[in-house]
This record gives sequence, C-alpha cells and structure tokens, in this order.
Amino acid sequence: MKRIVCVVFSLLLVTSCLPAFAGAEGAAFRSTQEIPDAVLELFSDRSFDGYTIGLQGYTETARAGYSYAFVLAQKDGRNVLYGFRSSGQQSFRHFLTTDSAVPQGQGIFRLQNIGGQVIETYPSAESAIASGHYTLSDAAIAIHFQVPDNEEYDNWTLLADCDDSGQWHVRWIFANGFGTEYSEARLTDSGLTTYFELVPQGSAQGVVETSLRHFSWDAFPKSLQEAQDKLTTPPSIPAGELKAQRVQFTGGRKYEVYTGPGPEYLRAGSGKAAVSTNDWIQVFGSENGYILIQYDISSTQNRFGYIPESALPGGTSVGPLPFRYEDATVLANTILTDDPLNSQAALCILKNGDSVKWLAAMGDWAYVEASSFGQPVRGFVRANAVSRILRRIFTADYRNAVYSAHATAEIIYENPMTANIAVTVTGPASWKNSSTDRVVGYQVYANNLPIEEVSHAVGYISQSEIFALSTVLPAGAAVLGLCPIHAQTGLNAAEIITIAFQEKQ
Repeated sequence: MKRIVCVVFSLLLVTSCLPAFAGAEGAAFRSTQEIPDAVLELFSDRSFDGYTIGLQGYTETARAGYSYAFVLAQKDGRNVLYGFRSSGQQSFRHFLTTDSAVPQGQGIFRLQNIGGQVIETYPSAESAIASGHYTLSDAAIAIHFQVPDNEEYDNWTLLADCDDSGQWHVRWIFANGFGTEYSEARLTDSGLTTYFELVPQGSAQGVVETSLRHFSWDAFPKSLQEAQDKLTTPPSIPAGELKAQRVQFTGGRKYEVYTGPGPEYLRAGSGKAAVSTNDWIQVFGSENGYILIQYDISSTQNRFGYIPESALPGGTSVGPLPFRYEDATVLANTILTDDPLNSQAALCILKNGDSVKWLAAMGDWAYVEASSFGQPVRGFVRANAVSRILRRIFTADYRNAVYSAHATAEIIYENPMTANIAVTVTGPASWKNSSTDRVVGYQVYANNLPIEEVSHAVGYISQSEIFALSTVLPAGAAVLGLCPIHAQTGLNAAEIITIAFQEKQ
C-alpha cells in the first residue's frame, strides 16, 4: 500500500461489533462518543431510517469562539457529510449537507480532528529543507475512506480547514486508487499541484473549487493533464454595459444553456449546450426568469448563455440586464459568436442588411439578438459590423384658456437624422364649426429654421385632433419648435411648443 501522508495519517481499517443505538426512528449511531443532543435530534427523524453513523463517523473541532461538529451518515452505499456549528451557549445548528465532497459506495469512513497539525508533504528536497511543511488552521478535519479491494484496500483522505470568516475549504486530497494518477493534490484558490509518492508532478493554474460545501470529488481532476485541460481563470470583461458577478453555485448541478432567455432560443453545441456548476460561472443579470452567464468549456473555449434564474443558490439575487433593445442593421456579412473573449467560434452568419436588436456593448463587441433559420438567437458581433438605429422619444405640452396640446417627437439617430412628430390638440366643442379660429396644423422649426409644415389632421379622438409628420432633420439639429397654424389668424408664435432633444449616445 502506498504511503499517503508522512506523519499525520496512517489509515486503518476499523471494525466494530458494538451494537447500534438510536431512537425508535432515525439513524443508528455506533459511535461511543458523547454526541450533542442537537445533533442527535436531526438524525432521529424518520427520513434517516436505515442510515448508520459509524464508530468513527463523528468529530468535533473549534476555532475563534465557534465549535464545529461533523457527521458522516451511510445508507446502502450513499454517503453524506453533515456539518454543525455553535457559538457560545448556543446549541449546535446544522449548516452543511453534501454528498458530493466524499466518495460514494460501500466502505468505511473515519472522521478526525486534526486542527493545527502539520502535514509533511514536500514539493521538493529544497523546499523540504526550507519550509516544506503545511500547517492546517486550528479548526481542521480529515475524512478518511477505505474500500476493500481483494487483499488490499483503496484509501482516500480529504483535509479541510476553516478560515477566519467561518468558511470551510478543501486543502489536500490523498488517494490510493480511486482512478487518480497522483497520490496527493494540494488545492489553492488559483490552482492545484499534484504529487506521486511525494514527487511533484506539476501544477495547473485556474479556478479550483475549494469550498467544502460545493466541492465535488467526481468532478475533481484525476490527473495533472486533466487539471491543465479543465482549469481556467474567468476572463476580464471589457468596458461596456455588461458587468460580471462571480456567484458560488451549488456544486454537482448541470443546466441546459440557451442563447436567449428561454427554450425557444437557439441552443448551442449542436443543441446540447450545458453548464456544470463545478467550474467558475460569471453572472451578468436576469431577464424573464433566466440569467445571462459566461462559463468555461475548456481552456480554449468559453460560452455566454442563459440558464433558469432558479439555479441561483438560496439568498443570491442579481439585478436586471441593462439592455437597450435598439434597432440595428448589419453592415456586412459577419459571424455571431457566443464566445467573444476566447475562441470566437461562429454560432451562425449574419448577412449584410439583416435587422437585429442591439442589446449592449462590451468593448469592441456588440451583444445583439438576431434570427437564424427562423429561430431567435443572441450573441456577439463586432461593433463596427452593425449600425444602430437609435431612437429616443421626447415630449412637451402647451395649454391656454382655449385649448391644450401634447407633442411627442421620436428622434431616429440614423444618417440622416429623422423625426416622427405627433401633436394631439384638444379644443372646445365650437371648433367643430369650420368658421372658428381652430388649430389646423403646425409649422416645424429645427434650431429656429422652418423645415416643414403639418397642415392636416390624421386622426380624431373625441374632441381631439392628431397632427403627424415624419421629416428629415438638418445636421446639428437639437431643438424642435412646433408653431400652431390657426384657421383664421395663421401662425401664432406665442403658442409655440419647444422640444429639446439629446445628441446621439
């Protein structure tokens, strides 16, 4: 059998003929330790019928005023780790349940308090002489697992400790068997290093899941090559409207990914795009019950897409996506990609003249919604490959003792810039008589220069008339003047409606 740890551990097969003890319902405890009532109460529930807590399936430790207790419960090859925490005079409260952090199957577990102990694993002779010891925090546990294998035993050990904020992290994995090509792996927040019989094999840089709550042994790399292929670092997001938020998802989950907020949108990866919560995931916001994320597929490919908002862990919320939904036109044939920051692989080809919706900007990229063979799809195109048809609506009102007017101007920032103008005029009943001095139209001014006249009504609502006009605006226009034309007295500058509008943004 390989030596897994130099000083701290020597895994022993523990058997016991002690009788199990428990209440009428719940898990059977074989431990001879004094276990707090609050811990026993959880396992007395009927849902734990058939579960067993082994002779050494319980341990306690403490750090900075907190006490921690861990229990390993087994039933028919399913193995579940439970954690409890107490402070001061408070009784233990349950804070952790995970079956992904430990191997599954038949075998014997042993939990051990190893707070403050030194693990003598040497990355090299030089560092062994210098400092090559790793000391765990005051609150640290070891979880050992042994599986009979003919005349030998495969054995596995996980070391986890608690940081100053009360978060538990996996720091080392020791494995003899279990499909690994190394005997030891040391985990950090930025990568891992593997060893075989104390000889370093190498390191892999990237985000490693160290949280005990979210750690998944099944997803953990079983070789250095696998680690180097899988581990990546979240990319920096270029300046723009999309802002990334790192969210710690519950490990061991998998979700279908769509290019838009719903299953009606194209699904990439030949219709099989999916994300595992065991790797890093960036979140950008929510829309219609879905969240926009970016995640890694491999060291050479990432993907933007949408998963249900319900995938967020409890207590986590994100804001709405800051989308503009502006009309735009494709200026030349171009690719649409869901991976602008890595592979830039094409989802589909957009053709010159295609209409799209401009959603957001991200550096040199524009995030747009388009159509591919009749199916909606969202992705990124080069910003200079599309032209936004920016639209802004501005309003103004006029009222005197005789009538009122409400004006709207939809400014379309194309070249040339145009305006869709509508004025709703509400006058007295006497205006139905054509001989009265009613409003019959408007003269439009741009920057105090007359450009066009609205001289007839296009609709009627009760005692209101609607005057409308679409017109091209001169370069540099920033103010519209709408001067009413009366049937008998003509233009009346005293009743002019002024609309100031913003420059293109």
